[in-house]
Amino acid sequence: MKTMMQTVDRTWLALSLSVVLNLFLLGVIAGHFLSRGGAREISVTPMARAVERAEAALGPADAAAFRAALERDRPRYAQSAEQVASARRELARQIAAEPFDPRATSQALAAWRASWDRFVGDFSGPLIDALAAISPQGRRRLIDVRRERLERGQGVAEQVSP
Repeated sequence: MKTMMQTVDRTWLALSLSVVLNLFLLGVIAGHFLSRGGAREISVTPMARAVERAEAALGPADAAAFRAALERDRPRYAQSAEQVASARRELARQIAAEPFDPRATSQALAAWRASWDRFVGDFSGPLIDALAAISPQGRRRLIDVRRERLERGQGVAEQVSP
């Protein structure tokens, strides 16, 4: 019985960490687009808001170290980030198309999902490096801020839209 509970606990922990990581990744990418003066469309996305919250949560030294680590590793994930953005734009175009084509929308959704999976694979290493570059207090602060938002019932809808 204890082994089954441990497995359930580990599964729940892995799932929780995965959700947090995915949300954080979204915010980081938006921050890169915003820091380069990206399109206005990006500045109102959930990712942009997540980055703003993360930067506000981190002290100046941690925020600078985090940004520097991600910028250094940008070549490792830039192309897949652009593919996610392109796939997201195509999905939005298909959703708004008249007449609505369920098959084309389904294909666009599958393409977006595949591009997201590639991005997560490409970005995981740089994210871990960036997290390693900030203080333990900064890492705890990022988690605490996210937990506080979830406890207030904020951020749940943002999980849907990278």
